[in-house]
Amino acid sequence: MKKRSIILLLIIVLVGQSLGSLFAAGASEAAPTGPVKIVYWRSLTGVAGDIQDELVAKFNASQDKVIVEAQFQGAYADLIQKLLAGLAAGEVPDVVLLDSPFVTLFAKDGVLFNLDDLVKKDKTSFDLKNYIPGLLEDGYYDGSLYALPFMRSTPLLYVNGDMLAESGLPRRAPAT
Repeated sequence: MKKRSIILLLIIVLVGQSLGSLFAAGASEAAPTGPVKIVYWRSLTGVAGDIQDELVAKFNASQDKVIVEAQFQGAYADLIQKLLAGLAAGEVPDVVLLDSPFVTLFAKDGVLFNLDDLVKKDKTSFDLKNYIPGLLEDGYYDGSLYALPFMRSTPLLYVNGDMLAESGLPRRAPAT
């Protein structure tokens, strides 16, 4: 769990740093005078949601440059609907917890921030060897990195054993 905490906080800090750079680069916009606020949309509930809120609170208390505001958006489907509505209205969060299939969809549409430059700039914080390769692959689109794995759900498959037997298949899956 500690490694997940560090990864979440790292993502938040790096996004905050990139937002700070974007503010500083704007010719007509003044650099922020106070902490950078990052809005983070999440969909986790129960213990996982409580832990994320705790991590955000600890991060916010640990420094004064970046303030993260975690906002629960409902189940994944609700979050996606709100994100689509936000995209249409031009009001989106800075960071969002997405299910992996949506990374490709949103990266393809140019909605997600390309992380390649951040990774190259800070190889100490972004050591991609610390990620499970198969999970990290989900964050790539067209050779560029758009998302980092934070967690992975394990969907369940319920099988009707009687139907398997009636069709001539064994009730138990092969050992492989």
